[in-house]
Amino acid sequence: MIPMFWGKAFRSVIFLGVAAGWPSFAQKQIVIEQPIFGPVNQNDGIKSAPFTVSSSPDVGVLVSLNSSVSWLSFTTEADCFGARSSSLFVTTPVTLNACVDTAPSSLPLGYNVGMITAEPYSPLRYPPARIAVTVPVQIPIGDLKSSPSEVTLSPDSLTSTVAVSFNSNGSDHTTIAQVTPDPLAPGEGSWLGVVDNCSGVVLTNNTSCSVVLNLNLANVNPAAVVGQVYRIILRVQSSGGTDADIRVYFNYSRALPALPTIESVSNAGSYGPDIAPNTFIVVKGAGLANVSGDQKWGDSPDISSGKLPTTLSGVTVLVNNTPAYIAYLSSKQINALVPMTGITGPVNVQVDNNGARSASFPTQMQVVAPAFFVFSDGKHIATTHPNGSPVAPLNVYPGASPAKPGEVITLWGTGFGRTAPPAPDGVLLRSPYVLENKPRVLFGNLEADVQWAGLVSPGLFQINVAVPYDSPDGDIQVAAVTQEKRSQAGVTVAVKR
Repeated sequence: MIPMFWGKAFRSVIFLGVAAGWPSFAQKQIVIEQPIFGPVNQNDGIKSAPFTVSSSPDVGVLVSLNSSVSWLSFTTEADCFGARSSSLFVTTPVTLNACVDTAPSSLPLGYNVGMITAEPYSPLRYPPARIAVTVPVQIPIGDLKSSPSEVTLSPDSLTSTVAVSFNSNGSDHTTIAQVTPDPLAPGEGSWLGVVDNCSGVVLTNNTSCSVVLNLNLANVNPAAVVGQVYRIILRVQSSGGTDADIRVYFNYSRALPALPTIESVSNAGSYGPDIAPNTFIVVKGAGLANVSGDQKWGDSPDISSGKLPTTLSGVTVLVNNTPAYIAYLSSKQINALVPMTGITGPVNVQVDNNGARSASFPTQMQVVAPAFFVFSDGKHIATTHPNGSPVAPLNVYPGASPAKPGEVITLWGTGFGRTAPPAPDGVLLRSPYVLENKPRVLFGNLEADVQWAGLVSPGLFQINVAVPYDSPDGDIQVAAVTQEKRSQAGVTVAVKR
């Protein structure tokens, strides 16, 4: 894993990159807006309340719950009837829905308190934000309930039959007067049949009746439902006791995979188009992975044996049909390491998501594609002092400081080329490897003394340079040149005497 080979301070820079984009040092504050729940009825399905997570500046965060709470979860969806989780990796600002399961086994009567925590996805953390969620729970007399309140059609079948029970848990009589399907899907509801065994039934003291639902998608155009979620509402009206409308949701999708779509392929340091062997790249698009959160190569069992994974969650990135090494993936972004092939010139990049393969995305493979990683401001190069602390103005990252003329500092980047001897491909490194062609490093028009340059982890290059003694104070534009290729323009190192 990359973090195993870096100084303590810089580990968090690239770890953030692997987890949520690329390096970020400018996190200062996270704010959670509290979700508000009024009194809820026990065994009344799933209740939701929106809340927002914001930060200054925007950053990837892990939103999680205290492990002892089983009745609370959250989702990025507009309601709580889809996938829910107890932890999510998100990018601020984001609006989430807090979801409360009112089933008696998970949510007892009285006041229930859960805790939501949001923290930056990085070892270099400032204190996480926490907020309590309080849910008062009651039992109304004669309240109608449905079980289950949510039904998912099996993606392996075009037909399904489900029984939904309604009961009254109070002492008052509750008579179901009507069960009415209200379709919101293709075919004007022709795919749903209701066998009503409840009309006119009197429910009391936990007695129940059942409605049988026949779902049939055989006559529905597959193109109309792929990747979509539709819902049916059963309006159950009661007489006597407490009137109630029970809504039962059905979420389904056909098992026809939508093809992943690549929108861009870029160098992970410069975000420019040039890529090269042993270079981190960023692939962005849609439907790249069937995951609700994100994953990194540390989640793969291959890492324990020292190998870099070419597949995570059934997803593979192909560079001219050769698998790349996946460092991070989500549904919209994949960070991957280009394998050490001898190919140069036009190449095609594809994403294979569990057998569904994207169209080819053309790009250009260079011999080298030097690029420096940058801090979250997008301007200052990811640079460290000899003690591992960041080289940057204080307002870029707490504890950072400018470099001094004559000081030997470390620049971090990717795409700087081959080593001598050649480093092994696709495995974790046991020792650093010196670059075959030492790059030149310029501070403005002044050439710096490059004291060491090499590969310290797969795709990660370390360049130790002495800041020129004649370098002025301020943000100095820095560039590396190797094999007639120059690193990205407009990035700087802060210098102060």
